[in-house]
Amino acid sequence: MIGYANNGYRLWNNEKRRVEIHRDIIIFNENKEDKIKSNEKIKITQNIINTEEDIINTEEDIISTEEDIINTEEDIINTEEDIINTEEDIINTEEAISTEEENLNLRRPVQQIEKQNIDIPNTELGTRSQRTRKIPEKLKDYVLLTYKEATTGIEKENWEKAIDSEKESLKKNKTWSLIDISEAGRRG
Repeated sequence: MIGYANNGYRLWNNEKRRVEIHRDIIIFNENKEDKIKSNEKIKITQNIINTEEDIINTEEDIISTEEDIINTEEDIINTEEDIINTEEDIINTEEAISTEEENLNLRRPVQQIEKQNIDIPNTELGTRSQRTRKIPEKLKDYVLLTYKEATTGIEKENWEKAIDSEKESLKKNKTWSLIDISEAGRRG
C-alpha cells in the first residue's frame, strides 16, 4: 500500500509496474518492505513520479488540443464572415453594374434598344442565377444589422439597453479610458 486516494487505496502493482487504486484490499501482516531492497524502493518511487508526470503531460496535451479546436473554430467563423463580406461585395458590384447598364440604356435611342432585345436569344440574356439566395441554417441566428438599423428599427429599446449594458461593463472593468479630443489632437 502506497497511500490513500479519493475513492480507495493506492497500491503498487509490481507486475504491471504502475499504481492502481482499489477499494477493498486485504493487508497481510508480513512486512514486505523489509524484503524490498532500497534500490527497488527508489525505482518504485521514480515510477510513481513518472506516472504522475505522464498524467500531467496528458492533461497539458488535452488543454492544448482544446485550444487548437477553439482557434480552428475562430478561423472558421472568420472565414464565414469573409465569405459573407465577399458575397455582399459581389451583390453590391452586381447592383452597380445593373444600374450602370440601365443608365447606358437610357442614353441609347429606343430603336437600338428594341433591336438589341430582338437580336439576343433568351439563353444569352445573362449568366446570373435567378434563384433566391438563402442564408445557411448555421447563420440563421446571426443578425446582420448596422448601428443605424439597430437604433431605428422595431427592437430599438432592446438594442439601446444592450448597448448601454455593454458600455457600463466596459466602464466597470476599466477596459477603455476616455480622453478629450483636444488632448488626442495634440498627441497625434
